[in-house]
Parts: sequence; C-alpha cells; structure tokens
Amino acid sequence: MTTPTKAPADAQARFTATHRELSDALKVVALGIAPRPTVPVLGGVMAETRDGVLTLRGFDYETSVSVRVDGEAGDDGLSLLHFHGLRDVLAASVAGEKAAVAAATRITVDGTVLSTDDFTVPLDTLKPAEYPAFPPDAPAQVTVDGAEWFRQVARVLPATGTDLTLPALTHVHLRIADGVLRLSATDRYRLAVAEVDATGDGAVTEAMVPSWLLDKVTKLLGKHTGPVTVGVDTGSDWITFTVGPVTITTRATADASDFPKVWDIIPTEATPLSVRADREALVRAVRKATALSKAKGLSKGPRVHLKFGPDGITVSPGMEDPVEQPKVRGIATAGELLAGRALDGPLIVNGLFLLDALGTFAGDTLVLHAQTPTKPFLLTDGASVAGDGFRLLHMPIRVTS
Repeated sequence: MTTPTKAPADAQARFTATHRELSDALKVVALGIAPRPTVPVLGGVMAETRDGVLTLRGFDYETSVSVRVDGEAGDDGLSLLHFHGLRDVLAASVAGEKAAVAAATRITVDGTVLSTDDFTVPLDTLKPAEYPAFPPDAPAQVTVDGAEWFRQVARVLPATGTDLTLPALTHVHLRIADGVLRLSATDRYRLAVAEVDATGDGAVTEAMVPSWLLDKVTKLLGKHTGPVTVGVDTGSDWITFTVGPVTITTRATADASDFPKVWDIIPTEATPLSVRADREALVRAVRKATALSKAKGLSKGPRVHLKFGPDGITVSPGMEDPVEQPKVRGIATAGELLAGRALDGPLIVNGLFLLDALGTFAGDTLVLHAQTPTKPFLLTDGASVAGDGFRLLHMPIRVTS
C-alpha cells in the first residue's frame, strides 16, 4: 500500500538510477499525469526518497500511480518535478548513444539538477505543498497469477464499447466471488467473459474499471508473470491493482449496477449446432469475405455469411443487393461437427467484429456454438459452452429482405 508523502521540511529527493529504470518508470507514471492539467502542479511527477527507496508518483484526481524504482536513494526527501520536462531531458541526455549504452547510462537527480558523466542541467520543479493528497489504496482482496490475468484482460478488452454516452459500456465489469475474479465487457454486439482463479477474501465484490486504463496497463506491464493483487474499496469507489513495484489506484467512473444484465442470454446447455473450426483457416476466410463485402458496397458494416456442414464452415461475403447473394461462392474451411442440427439459414455477422472476436483466441482450433440464425452464438476454446476460462458471445445481423 502506498504511504502518504512525508519528508523533512524543504528536504529534496536525491537519487541515482539508470536511464532505462527511470524512463520505464515514467512511462507507467504517465497514467496518472494529466495531459492538459487544470492546475500546473498536476503536470508534475512526485519523486520521494524514503528509507533508501525511490518512488515516483502521479495523480490526476482520477488515477494515482506509484512506481518503486531500483537505484540508489539518498536521505528522505521530496521533489515535484515537471513531468514533461524531466522526460524530455532524460531523452536528450542519451541522444546519439547506442541503445545498450543509453539504457545503462547512470542518471543522478540532486534536488533541482540532473547529472550524467557528461553534463549537469537544471530541472523544472513545482511546489510539493500545492500537490493534492493521494487517495488511500484499497486493501488487497485477492491475488491472481499475473500472466493469466493479463492474458484474459487482453481477450476481454476488444468487446468494450466506445460510446461515451453509455459509460458502463466503456468499462470492464469486475466481480470477485468464490475464489474467482470475473471480467466482463460488452458493446451490445459482443460480450466477452473471462475468469481467473483468485486467492484471498471471498466476499462478493463488484466494480467497474475504465477500459482505457486496463488497455494501457496491459500494454505497459503485460509481460509481468508474478502475482497481481486487486482490491476494491466499495465505500469510496477506489480500485487498486498492484503489479510488482507498481501500484495503481483508480476511481470507478461508472456504477457496477449499470452494467447490462446479459447473463441470461449466455447459453448454459449444449446448443443444437456446435463446430470445432481451424482458427487460422477461419480467420483467413473471414478476412477475405470481409474485404469482398466492403468492395461490394458494405463498407460501414461488411457482412459475412457462415454456413455449416459436416466438414466445416463455408464463409461467404455478404452482398449489398440481396438478389446477388445466391451468385456468391464462399470459402470452405475445415472443421469438425460436434453437434449437428442444421440451422434454417446462415449466420450473418459483421466481418470486422468477427475478426476482432477471432483475434482473442490463440489456439489451433476454437468452437462455435449456434442456436438459431437470429440468436447470439458463442465462441469458446473447448467443446463445452462453459468455456475454458473465457467465453465470447456474438450477436448476428438480422437481414430483412
């Protein structure tokens, strides 16, 4: 848990670290730095040395980020450095160097100046006393495997919405219960649900996490393989994630009760049609069919038709003029019919959305579970509709003649 900033009066932070250590830390701290601060101090990064440890921190009133940095820290001290100024000086300090030399260059910050073996330059600073108080971190409730956490977050994110007038759809719904941390996201056309085993407090907790934040955290820290802890303070709406030396506390800007009530439309029993498909072949076919559909005039919503047979799935581009549809010959892709009752028509889907959905799978095969041509169909890794920790529900397009 992050401790409140506290240092001797007028004592400034003094520390030494490599260029890579500092620049990597600043990339993460940037999540808590206001891009266009309403007040100048919010454009600062707080550098604190305490008990021989250097911590860099940022807070934009919505997200607080704290990063412990390897290196050498001096006596307890506190400095508020202009974030963009520090970042630019760091980049300039290794200009012209080879990557390995630049990464290993030792950077020393002594209060208001930055030094390397080659030069010393002053830094732009702000007044720490004017900086807002950091929010308290939510106590850790559960711990999950970092590699699995980031893998499943990356699979859920493509299903989040972008319509800012519907804030619940721009968030990922998080639920902690019975030793499972469940992540759900929907844009009303797709619903992605992932489950990660968790250890810790079994109390049922729900919260909404901004999808933009999870996306950026995954890109920055997604290679982390150690534990990740998650905590939700239901009284103050703060959510805290701890990933190694990084602690991120963010405010839930949407209410968990506003997340669409979608659970009843997820199939819980075997569907009439179930096909195991070759993933790469299906992606290739859908990509071609989507491009052809766009070329024939359906650029804003390119349609793809999926027809099922004993040997797999036939993928065809959708035509703008339905009279032309019978003239289309599709691409046959290999597959195995697991449960076979013929549908009374093709599944018609948005090709771009389907490509996004297929991109969340990495195995050689995936399984498509269909009910009727007009009901949502399900994609899973394995043969069961329960999924293997991940399920993606997809809405078909209802085309009227």
